[in-house]
Amino acid sequence: MKHRVCPGRALVGVACLTLSLVACGDSKGGGATSAAASGVAASGSAAAKTETPKGDPAVVAELKKLSSCKREDGYRQECEATTAWESFRDKFVEEDDVQQTKMKKLVSACVEVTAEKDDSVREAGYECISSYGDGVADPKGLLATTIEKAGTETSAGVRVAMFSAIEQLDPTKQGMTAKLVALAKPLIDKDSGQNNLGQIVSTLVPRAANTEPAADAVALAFELLQKGKAHDPALRILERAKSKSAEACEAFAKLVETKKGPWARGTDSMSRMDGYCKDKLDRIVEVVVARAGEPEGYDKGFIGADVVYFQRLVETGAFNDAQKTKLRGAVEPLVKSATKDHQKESYEKLLAKLK
Repeated sequence: MKHRVCPGRALVGVACLTLSLVACGDSKGGGATSAAASGVAASGSAAAKTETPKGDPAVVAELKKLSSCKREDGYRQECEATTAWESFRDKFVEEDDVQQTKMKKLVSACVEVTAEKDDSVREAGYECISSYGDGVADPKGLLATTIEKAGTETSAGVRVAMFSAIEQLDPTKQGMTAKLVALAKPLIDKDSGQNNLGQIVSTLVPRAANTEPAADAVALAFELLQKGKAHDPALRILERAKSKSAEACEAFAKLVETKKGPWARGTDSMSRMDGYCKDKLDRIVEVVVARAGEPEGYDKGFIGADVVYFQRLVETGAFNDAQKTKLRGAVEPLVKSATKDHQKESYEKLLAKLK
């Protein structure tokens, strides 16, 4: 069984998803389109000249031992060096001071090894940054060079770790949104590489609560929803774009009205909009009634996650009495016809919220 090695602390976002920036989505292929790479090259190259503190030699030496680990499908596999590195890393920072001196030394070493040729060593370096990003001496410079390198990286595992590190370093805060949008754009109309696109777009969601995404990130999210790409991260961006609430609510409603794929994820997004989407609720009721009347089948019916997502919107108290009456009429037959206990329970919970 393959084992995807992740750092001791949880990676941010979807860091263990398979990534591929190549046109064919193959971890053995070339890099992303030259247009995306050239879009970040100038600033990235300048940032590469930024002075970076040298890492602790003992940490660098321990990281380099990971080159002995086998790789499979573009990912480092667990080995003795992996266990030794995790133990060394945790011990190195366990009694850090208030200034986080030891963590900063650790991270400097991790940044240093991202220039190594060995995939496993680079992968571990970026994983380390994604877990200890607060210790990076020059986050803006590191972001610029990492985004530039991501455009041509050929190892799937290294790319996953790179984008996890990029997300941790908060490109919105560092003014790097335009570079990531430039990296994402060439992938939008490609059939392959959609996981890659989703990973890039995820980095554009601000890490700080109550912070609006950058305008170009919001524009990209609208485009993605219109084209049916990278739904989840696009929705997360628009959920934070309260200054564009009218447009965001309309985009959510249109996703729901497709009645396909992640349609109910749009209702979940509406639940996070602080009541801004109330004028769309009649349209949402019609979709739920229609889906509830469908026989179960592939991408049909009103089951599972669809019910959970929709219940979150119901719990906001947004629906009026007439709307709730319609919804109860659609859900009550499902309770009677449910053949699985977990389905029956989910319908009953929803009905209780609709009283």
